[in-house]
This record gives sequence, structure tokens and C-alpha cells, in this order.
Amino acid sequence: MSVCVCGSEGKWTVTAKFDHRQQNSFTCEFQVKTYVLPAFNVTLTPKKSFLSLEDGQLEVEVEAR
Repeated sequence: MSVCVCGSEGKWTVTAKFDHRQQNSFTCEFQVKTYVLPAFNVTLTPKKSFLSLEDGQLEVEVEAR
């Protein structure tokens, strides 16, 4: 079974039939909507307000919303 990735938005129905008998038929409805990319912000806050060339690491606090 293949599904077209270029389908239109709206309510869709899929029906599967087994052995070509009405009693062996199953239907499912689903909604197709435009995908909206989730928005988020990431903030990096350094643990120290300065960085020396002798420092081996840069420690930061990571906050994501």
C-alpha cells in the first residue's frame, strides 16, 4: 500500500476490504493538516563572565523554551 505525500488538507477516509466481503471491511477517518514547525528558543549563559586562554572548558547553562 502506498500513500501519496502530496495529499490535500481535509478529512480523509481509508477503507480496507478482505476477501471482497462487506462484513470484512474496515474504515478509518483521519484529518490532514498543514505541518507547522514547532518554534523554540535556546539560550546559552556562560558560568563565568570571562574566558581565559588557559581554561580547558567553557561551561554554560542551557535553557530551551
